[in-house]
Amino acid sequence: MEPFIKKQLKGIWGTLQIPFDENDRIDFACLADEIDFLTSTTLHGVYSNGTAAEFYNQTEAEYDKINELMAAKCHAKQVPFQIGACHMSPIISLERIARAKSLKPAAFQIILPDWLIVNPEEQVRFLLKIAEISSPIPIVLYHPGHAKTKLTSSAILELSLHIKQLIGVKIGRIDPQSDEHIRKLSESVAVFTPGHHLASGMKAGMSVGSYSNVACIDPDAARKWYDIIREDIEEGLRIENRILAFFDRHIIPFARMGYCDAALDKLLKAVGGRHPIGTKVRWPYQSFDEDQVARIRTAAKRELPDFFAIN
Repeated sequence: MEPFIKKQLKGIWGTLQIPFDENDRIDFACLADEIDFLTSTTLHGVYSNGTAAEFYNQTEAEYDKINELMAAKCHAKQVPFQIGACHMSPIISLERIARAKSLKPAAFQIILPDWLIVNPEEQVRFLLKIAEISSPIPIVLYHPGHAKTKLTSSAILELSLHIKQLIGVKIGRIDPQSDEHIRKLSESVAVFTPGHHLASGMKAGMSVGSYSNVACIDPDAARKWYDIIREDIEEGLRIENRILAFFDRHIIPFARMGYCDAALDKLLKAVGGRHPIGTKVRWPYQSFDEDQVARIRTAAKRELPDFFAIN
């Protein structure tokens, strides 16, 4: 697969989620089935080792096997894919890119080192070295809302001027006060906003797509929503309002109770039911049980008809 350039980076990308057995071992047969499913949908592409794939809780041998499996299947079907080389350790991030580079992804996703805060000069030094090792494969900066180093849109814009291989940024949260800065940023890099805010992000001229949490419910429905947004923004916003209301009523309360983001994404996948892999997240994190899934699924079918009508 040829490395992407900025204008190619857009649309709805679906995440791998890692199935675990009762002993916290990865079920690679189930993972292979999941990749087959994702690559058969209308997603613009798939990616590995984001938060939903629990990148922070894998051995390096597991990391390699996951990405080798995804790469082989995506190349066979000519489906674009990105590899998350994220890690809290800068050395491990660098090593992950060096090992995975031969798999020829469209891009690498990366986070800033996340134990100590990195100052602006250190951010540039880190990304320059990452870009050197990943070249000619470009990089996408993942900046979650809980990151230790807090970046403003103007700071990301400054980084993009130093790092020519930085073609995209994944923003974990939208700050309405920074809309204008994000629009300026979008002139330099492809900006991806959270899946449940996709319509408002695209309407404001900020977003070109999403590494989508709502695609966990149904990848094809998420892609259809993206197409609706492009054709009829008011209808797209109507659907977004339903999604946000559903999240406020049924998902955000679990976040406030302390469930991690990976558990919430697995809940959404189980609720959708297109390709269930179970709700288990790896020790020591808390998982959802089937009774919780059944209750949320009933609400989702009632409150998100757009995401269940397709199938």
